[in-house]
Amino acid sequence: MENLEEEKLQEEEKGPLHGLIEVYEKMLKEEDDKGFAEVYKKATEQVFCRINQYVKDDIEFHFEDISFGDGYFIFAHGTNSVVHFHVKETPGWLYGLWWYPIKADEYTEENKLYRADKLSMSLFVQYENEIDKFKPSASTFVVEGEFYFDKKYYTGDIERFARMIKFIHNEPYLAFYREMTYTDFNEEYVSREEAKEYYDKHMSWKERCAEIDKINDQQMIDMVKYIIGPMLEKDEAFIGDHGDYCSPRYEIYIRNNSDAEDGCYGLLDPEDPDYAADKDLWEKTVKECEDRADEAEHYWFCCFNDNFVYVHKERFDELKALFAEENRLVK
Repeated sequence: MENLEEEKLQEEEKGPLHGLIEVYEKMLKEEDDKGFAEVYKKATEQVFCRINQYVKDDIEFHFEDISFGDGYFIFAHGTNSVVHFHVKETPGWLYGLWWYPIKADEYTEENKLYRADKLSMSLFVQYENEIDKFKPSASTFVVEGEFYFDKKYYTGDIERFARMIKFIHNEPYLAFYREMTYTDFNEEYVSREEAKEYYDKHMSWKERCAEIDKINDQQMIDMVKYIIGPMLEKDEAFIGDHGDYCSPRYEIYIRNNSDAEDGCYGLLDPEDPDYAADKDLWEKTVKECEDRADEAEHYWFCCFNDNFVYVHKERFDELKALFAEENRLVK
């Protein structure tokens, strides 16, 4: 561990750090999750302040759209332990900050003691429109390190991440190239011209893929409407839109007027004479969509599952009204 240089030691602390250590020590003794939440928020504010202190001679970054969560996917990490935010000066990039308490040497399962002087943290960033899994282990630009409440203990972790933000700001095409090709932040070199050419080609390809997705999705919707047309006309079925980030995007809902259990049933099940669809038509349509995507070297996610959701008649009307209210009812 190195001490900060003398001038850094003399810098005025910018963030609301007053009382933070006392709050944290009290929280550790009481095992209070609200205490953890408060500490994570204040420590996040301090990270933002320190980032700007390390780049203040060149630019001041503005942190926007800050949101606090408690985990990733189904994994809970603790209240306010997962932070997402944007930096105004680097449009198109989404940033993340994960907090973890550090176990003390005296830690046992019966006596859960944590370090009161520091936290563990992961700082990372990804190009937002290319995100698959937004977590540190899936990021090219990432710093795993420690945050000390007392600024005199200098690890260099926040300063390294500040340099990454500055690099993304100053060299957006090089940053995008390295993000997409998983090349090392410090070592791999490609010219600015080559990086911009890579970016332009990729964006052109993305536009083409978006066009293909739109065509394919509409072809699938038209095919499904044909299959369940009689039920649509009788208000016995509807198609719900779950949005861009859900797979499958569209779902077929059918009114359950019988005593059968609600649930998902195979739309192409030949043993179900009431709802068995034209399997050949379904497979032919899916194949046409896949071939169209393959020509552009694009993997198309089918926007429908080959099943339907059976919903009791009262709940069916409520659900349809909800989709309509949120403008997610496919007409």
